[in-house]
Amino acid sequence: MGDRTTQGGMNRDPAEEVPRLVIVCGHPRSGTTLLTRLVNSHPDITLTYELRTFLGVGKPLREHLQLLRERNLGRLPPVRVRGAHRRWPSRVSSLVFLARYALCLTLLRREVIDLGSMRHVLRGIFPSAKVVGDKYPQYVFRLDQLTSEPGLLIVVIYRDARDVVRSTIEQANRSWRRTSGRERRSTTESAAGSWVTAIECMERNREHLHVIRYETLVEDPGACLDSLGAYLGVDPRGFRAGFVRQDRVGKHKKGMSEDDQAIVVRVAGETMRRLGYL
Repeated sequence: MGDRTTQGGMNRDPAEEVPRLVIVCGHPRSGTTLLTRLVNSHPDITLTYELRTFLGVGKPLREHLQLLRERNLGRLPPVRVRGAHRRWPSRVSSLVFLARYALCLTLLRREVIDLGSMRHVLRGIFPSAKVVGDKYPQYVFRLDQLTSEPGLLIVVIYRDARDVVRSTIEQANRSWRRTSGRERRSTTESAAGSWVTAIECMERNREHLHVIRYETLVEDPGACLDSLGAYLGVDPRGFRAGFVRQDRVGKHKKGMSEDDQAIVVRVAGETMRRLGYL
């Protein structure tokens, strides 16, 4: 994954427009990481990687910070920092970022953490960014709540259920063995059901979202990024799409049995037809 240096300059004119807030989400294994790499390639945008701070919107400060500690300690840093590839530099950079975020939020002395609080803190940490926010796939399951937050831009990416299920099960067996959600995502049927739930959340709130189809993104990134740039209010020429690979489409054809594909269609077929996958 491409590296990104934390921006620390403090010479921003306070009269400048405050940064816009955006989240990137979608069912796990639907392309949220690829999309975030593309978004973060833009010089005017900085998104954190699964900081999950927007899960704490509307919570008292103590609960907000406790949620961040529980979900972020011991994991990769929420910001990709050059030179922090090894385990301990990564751990240290993560702790430093979380400590800075918590301190800045505490100094605001707000009883309840709202979008304005987070915008203020992220602006201080990333002073050059015109757009700031976070990528976390599971935000897609909170869209009913998040779409009610005024001023929050939400980008959702979706992908063929068969590719998602294939990749989900592979990842579950490889590296999600210790996560609480593995049990509900580790079978073909449960993964397909989870995908349907995510799509239904997306469709229910579609008028409040910017929706991207994964297959279109990798086959025609230029058109997708032009539209995304307009939504985020940035020049789309700032995106760098050179690392996008088209061979990720239709991977289920080589790595998924016909029986498993049939299960996915049985569970998710109606939704897949609605989205043009069948």
